[in-house]
Order: sequence, then C-alpha cells, then structure tokens
Amino acid sequence: METNPTVGNLTIGGAAAGVLQLGKSAGAGANLALTVNGTFAVNANGTVRHTNVRNEVHVINVNGTLSCSGTFDMFVSTARRITLTLGGGTDTLITEGGTPTWDLAEVTLNKLSKFSKVTNQSTGFWTRTGWTSAAPVTFTQGTYVHDTASTFDVSSLDTDAALTIAVNAQIRVLQGTVSIWVGSGGAGGVLALVGTLDIQGGAVNVGDATDEGIAFQTGAVFSMSNGSLTCAGRFCNNTTTDTITWTQNSGTITLNTVGSTSATLAPFHIAAAGSSFTMSGGVLILQRPGNAAAEYINLAVTSSVTGGTVQFGNASTPSAMMFRINSVVSVFDLTVNGDQAGATDPTLQLVTNNLTVANDVTIAATCTFNATTLNLSVGRNWTNDGAFSATGGTVTMNGAGAAAMGGTGTTTFFNLTVGKTAAVAVTCTATMTINGNFTVSGSGAFTATGGTVTFGGTVAQTITDTSTGAAPRITFDALTVNKGANGVTTAADITINSTWTNTAGNFTATTGTVTYAGNTNVNHAINGGTVTYNNLTIAKGAVDTLTNTAATTWFVNGDYSCTSGSFDMNAGTIQFSGGTA
Repeated sequence: METNPTVGNLTIGGAAAGVLQLGKSAGAGANLALTVNGTFAVNANGTVRHTNVRNEVHVINVNGTLSCSGTFDMFVSTARRITLTLGGGTDTLITEGGTPTWDLAEVTLNKLSKFSKVTNQSTGFWTRTGWTSAAPVTFTQGTYVHDTASTFDVSSLDTDAALTIAVNAQIRVLQGTVSIWVGSGGAGGVLALVGTLDIQGGAVNVGDATDEGIAFQTGAVFSMSNGSLTCAGRFCNNTTTDTITWTQNSGTITLNTVGSTSATLAPFHIAAAGSSFTMSGGVLILQRPGNAAAEYINLAVTSSVTGGTVQFGNASTPSAMMFRINSVVSVFDLTVNGDQAGATDPTLQLVTNNLTVANDVTIAATCTFNATTLNLSVGRNWTNDGAFSATGGTVTMNGAGAAAMGGTGTTTFFNLTVGKTAAVAVTCTATMTINGNFTVSGSGAFTATGGTVTFGGTVAQTITDTSTGAAPRITFDALTVNKGANGVTTAADITINSTWTNTAGNFTATTGTVTYAGNTNVNHAINGGTVTYNNLTIAKGAVDTLTNTAATTWFVNGDYSCTSGSFDMNAGTIQFSGGTA
C-alpha cells in the first residue's frame, strides 16, 4: 500500500494467502495512513506488516472490529513501524483465532466519545517486541475494556513506561492483568489518572520500584467492585487541589509495596476537600510507611463509608514500621496487622485529626495502636491482641448495635466512654487500664464478664453513668484501683462480680450503690488508699462469700445490705456514718 485509503471492511488472506505491506517500494518515502471503518480481519494466512524498505512511520486507523488469526506485525525498528489508532464512534471488539502473531509498536485509543468502547478479548493483542517511546500507549478518549485472561503490559525494554488516562478516557478491567511497569534505565513511571480507572475483576499492577504508583488529577474517577490493585508506591493527588471521586465496593488494594520517599505525599493521599470518597467493602492495605507526615491522609468532605477495611501492615511489612493516619473520613473496619514471625510488627499512630471507626478495631498480636491525645470512636467491636495506648483524648464505644471488647493484649485508655445509642451492652472480656474518666452515656450499658479493669495514672478520675438504659449499666468483673496520685470518685451504681483490689489511691462513692454480685467466692483487698461507699450491697450466690483480706477499714456513708451469700470482714472494720445496716 503506497497511498492513504479509507475503506469500509478489509480482509487479508482467505482462499489464498494475502499480505498487506505499508510503505513505498520505490521513490521518495512517505508516512502513510490506512483507515478501516468497518471490520478489519486478518485471516490465518494473512499478514499485515511494514515494507521495511525505508524509514517510515505509518498509521492504521481501526474504527470498527479488529480480528486476527494470522500476523499483525507493526514493528521493525523505531524508525520503521506502524502505529495503531482505535477510533470512530462505534464500539470496537478485538478478537483472535488460532495462534496469531501480534507485534505492536504504539497504540492510541481515541474514540469519538468517552463511552465508546474498545473491548479486548484477544489473549495476544498486547504482545510487542519493544515499545518505541516512553509513553507507547495513549488513552485520549473512549473506554478500553480488558476482557481477557491475558496481560496488558505497558512497559519498555529500555526506558520507563508512563501511561495517562485522559479526562475523557476510561480503563475498565474485567479479568486478566493490566501491568504498568518500568524498564531498567528510567527514573520512575506512574499512571497519571485524569479520567476513570474501573476495576471489576482481574489484577492491576502499577510500578515495580520506589515512588512508582498512581497520581490523580482533578476529574479523576476510581472505582473498584472486585479484583485487585497493587502499587509499588503511592496512590495520591498530583497537587493538593486535585480532586477525585473514589468508590470501592469490594476487592483488595495494596499500596506502597516497595516504598515512597516523598516528604509531602502520603502513600494514600486525598488532600482536596472537594473530593468524594465512598467505601462499602473490600480492603485497602498500606504495606510500608512513607516519608510524609502520615501514610493515610483522607480529607474528602463528601464521603459515605458503610463497609470495607483499612489495614496497616501485612505479612510483607518490614520489622518495626511506624504508620500514621490522618483522616476526616470515617473508616469502617480498622486493622493493624503484621504476622512476620520473629519481627517487631508495626505501630499505627493517630495524627492531626480525631478518627471515627464505624465498625471494628482489630489490633493483631505484637502490633501497636497509639491514639496519642486524639479522640477515637468505635462503632462496634474492639479486639486487641497487641497493644493500645493513649495519653489523652477519649475512646468512645458508640453505635446502635451490641458490641464486644476483647483480646489478650495490653490496653491503656485515657478516657473511655460507652455511649451506645440503643439499649444494648458493650460486653467486655479484656483486661484494660483507664488513666482518665470512665463514662456510660446514651442508652446502653457496660458489662464485663472477664478481665480486669484498672483505674490508674495520676489524675483525679470519675466513673459517671448518665445512660437511660436498664440497670445494671456498669458491671465490672475484676476491679483494681492503683493510682500514683489522686483518686477515683463516682456517683454511679456499680456492680462487681469478681475481686476488688485497692493497691493505691482512694475510691469514693458520693451517691449510688456498689453491689458485690456473682456466683463465686472472691476477695476484696484494700492494700493502699481508702474505700468509701455510699450504699453497699452484698448479693453473692447463696453459697458464695465475699472475703476481706486486709486489716483495713471500709467506710459506708449510706445503707448496707446483704441480700444473698455471705460477707467475711476478717480483721477489717466497717465504719458506718449514716444510713441503715
């Protein structure tokens, strides 16, 4: 072919072998263009190739269907190649038959509409000897649908690959793999997301070295309903004013698998308030820390979070890593995880903004969560098999559903509030220390069926009950007061089902009733400080005894009663200063 024809349908090969060569065979060379508006079919005995006579770069425009069962050879060398443009206003389907030979040079998607599709169902279409530029694939306009089990590999043998999804372009992955890699000689390749990346299945992999990931610009849309996304580096805004519409319904996203050196961009970073963030399922994992002020920054003002997990650390996270989260957007489930045998698993720290976890908090064994002085709200369960600490702020167990606090780890709260919005209980089996105030509010209750709650620290503490739920609303299993200074004051009704140990610090009930209940024999030891009750009730099981094990004085300013079980004061003394006994 030595001209620039436009045809409807074009078939190469068939009853007899056919070869279509683009390029001049004699005379002056020229860059040629072939446009096929209908079906372009290369049969098993057909070949499309460059003449390989002169340095010419030709173009084949396919505006309809492309099928190949023969040879589609677009590349001889950088100077002798054929670029492929997928255009037109109708949808394009790419298929193949038998064992075709594909060898691409450069590919451009430029349909007449953002919603016109190019659907690839060919397993070999993206085969290439070597891309001819740092950006060998261009998505200008239209929707590319990857509907094949094969790999769409945008990479280069010699230089870094870069791929831009323009504002009027979309990539939709249904199955298979889309990989955007870099070569051996470049400085870093990224996916520039200005249009839409829609993952409905399969796997999308971006980068294989530090700082290689996805940078979005205003107008970008990210959607995931299945499959996986893995970035060697960040998923972040290009500038702090760039906005994105983010939706994840399912699937797994793993970010920063290799590393991020940016001092200003987090491995996951949505900085612009004008962004929208929706998450109803799936998992978003931060594998490594970055070099910025936090690893997860989400400042989108418009948000809807009804499911999904944000996870810090996995089995591939190096030892002793520090992650930080700064988010005005709630997280549904929050997990700190490591699972590296023999390693010091990661720490998660709250920075800048208070955090709302709509559902569960899970801290895996040997992992740490440090809330610092910020507030943390938890909508359902709390499981700590590692360590949790707070030097200020309040952890609030809220939400309308029943919840559980458990785990075998070390938990140190500053203020702890149980503020359920319905008449349900937070059931606790965990051992914990509270160094600030403990409050039960709303409509629910706190019921410990195991573990020990210790009131510690050096500040004056209160136990407060403003809940409108049914009594009893504050029930401890084992209770310890061990303060370095000051004491614990309460006006609430409190039930204790196991032991009470007063190691240091005073306990003073100004009103309300402290009830010793439970169906076991238990001890009460005042080894330091003083204990002053308002009303005191013994309501143990019929054959169970509450035994005082120290020669100390109990002060009762209100009423005393023993409704069931027995009470052995031993060498101690009860001093009544009011009420009845």
